[in-house]
Amino acid sequence: MVYEPGHVSNKLSVFLSKYGFCQTIEIVLDRLVDALNPFLIINRLNIMRKCKQIGRNVRLSGWNSFRAYNKGEIALGDEVGLDGNCEIWARDNGKIEIGGGTHLEKMVRLNTAYNGTLKIGKNCYFGQLANINAFDKIDIGDNCLISGFVMIIDTDHDTNASENMNEERIRTKPVKIGNNVWLARGVSVLKGVTIGTGAVIGAHSVVTKDIPPNSIAVGVPAQVIKTRE
Repeated sequence: MVYEPGHVSNKLSVFLSKYGFCQTIEIVLDRLVDALNPFLIINRLNIMRKCKQIGRNVRLSGWNSFRAYNKGEIALGDEVGLDGNCEIWARDNGKIEIGGGTHLEKMVRLNTAYNGTLKIGKNCYFGQLANINAFDKIDIGDNCLISGFVMIIDTDHDTNASENMNEERIRTKPVKIGNNVWLARGVSVLKGVTIGTGAVIGAHSVVTKDIPPNSIAVGVPAQVIKTRE
């Protein structure tokens, strides 16, 4: 994780203009305490070891759990930010790619397994406790707003009465979310869904079928109620 001097001075200028001198000093002191914590230093060294690629000016706050097992791969773009207690797990040849400028609030969970791939575009935002599980393929475009408690999955399983539930066969189908999409708080996106560019999904909706571009959809299951102008 390499911080460029220009990046640091730009951040300070932004903080000063937004928060004022006293609040900026508080933020800087908090960041210094975080940066010098020996346990967090060990955590960051482990993250550097686990990632195949780490861009410039990546910001890692607090403790974050990174796992890359059985040829799993994790790549972080430039200026990615994690606010702490995030889980980024690439298992069983899974791959996770987070685009530059994307920000993850606390306790976001990104998980891949069984050769699954998760690709997140640039300048996206993930609210607290957003949960993404890719066992096949999930592709999220640029400039997306993924609110807190959102769940996106490309997987479910059979429901044969003759089988034990925990032994049912896994079924997968890719999920694609276009650029500039807003998933409001608590939205669930299920396997096989495509959400078009510019779409908005209302809070606590369950998306079970494709949503056209620039549509506003709400409900369980989600239904289009209007088109953005």
